[in-house]
Amino acid sequence: MIRHYFLADSLNTTEQVAELLQQQQLVKDSDFHVLSRDNRGLKQHHLHPANLLQRSDLVRGAQWGAAAGFVFSLAAFCCAVLIMAFWSETSAMIKNTIFIASVIVPVILGTGVGAAIGVTREHHKISRFHQQLENGSHLLMINSEEDQLAIIEHALAAFPVINAGSDRLMMSPFSDAEETSPFARAA
Repeated sequence: MIRHYFLADSLNTTEQVAELLQQQQLVKDSDFHVLSRDNRGLKQHHLHPANLLQRSDLVRGAQWGAAAGFVFSLAAFCCAVLIMAFWSETSAMIKNTIFIASVIVPVILGTGVGAAIGVTREHHKISRFHQQLENGSHLLMINSEEDQLAIIEHALAAFPVINAGSDRLMMSPFSDAEETSPFARAA
């Protein structure tokens, strides 16, 4: 699946685009979302607003946090192994619990902290539209198969919308290598 981005200057245009795409059955209702600073207007025009996962970097932050937690868990596990050599009187069950906890707890905590940080950040794939959104434009996000773009563009040719590009829906925490991690970005 590919996500296509289009910028529109008015919610009336956005509503007409949504109706046309759904009437021509080019896009399912669940594959059309709008990111706008005018949430009240989205409700008045019966448009699907972008959800939390589409607006924020929650998933990417959780992935980065899990990776950082895993690295920390390796260090904690190595420390636990070294310390356990001196605990001859400790039962095997307690040692196993400490080993398992030294791996699982940092990963869980890292994932939680990463998700909390990610939810406060703008999604890395839509951050390029930040200024247009601040200036009052509305971002249409249309999910479709790769071969549908030409058909969608042809259907939207009559509307004053700007094709703002496309990207894959599959997300890797380490994609876009030129970007920094969500933890390194300034607030």
